[in-house]
Amino acid sequence: MIKILILVNIFLLSIMNPVFAFWQKKNPVKTEKKAVISKEIKSVDLTPQAVLTSKNWLVYLKNIGQDDTIIDTDMLDFTGGLFNSKNLTNKGFSAVKYSAKKTADGAIQWEVVQVSGDSGIASWKAELKADVMRGVFCVHTKDGNLHDYDFSTVMPEKRKDNTNE
Repeated sequence: MIKILILVNIFLLSIMNPVFAFWQKKNPVKTEKKAVISKEIKSVDLTPQAVLTSKNWLVYLKNIGQDDTIIDTDMLDFTGGLFNSKNLTNKGFSAVKYSAKKTADGAIQWEVVQVSGDSGIASWKAELKADVMRGVFCVHTKDGNLHDYDFSTVMPEKRKDNTNE
């Protein structure tokens, strides 16, 4: 029993020792390091192109001016300075250069026009803010029809129908 008390005392004295405290300051906990690294990454000022290229963007499309019913989804890609819509690629539109700029409040605005000899003209205009992209997508088909859509990376919630209550 005396041996255990002696070991506990030695342990407690070693923890309170200034050398031990110095070692703790020199070797902070790994989670603290991760937090510092994360802050450093967030503080890096990336170009609009670098932010857009950072991932493929899943967007939800709905008709402008109608309820929040999703009519389609699309995958947008900005790799290599070119904009590409997975849905429009399947309809004969090719990847094209896009323009993007950063606004004073840190949002990224981008726009692009795609032309397909077989399908028509498609124009996209959007803003990316706080990792949420919202915009408008218009298609003028070769047969003269015009289709306008809202799109967002946030899935819209379907509105509750109050007519039957």
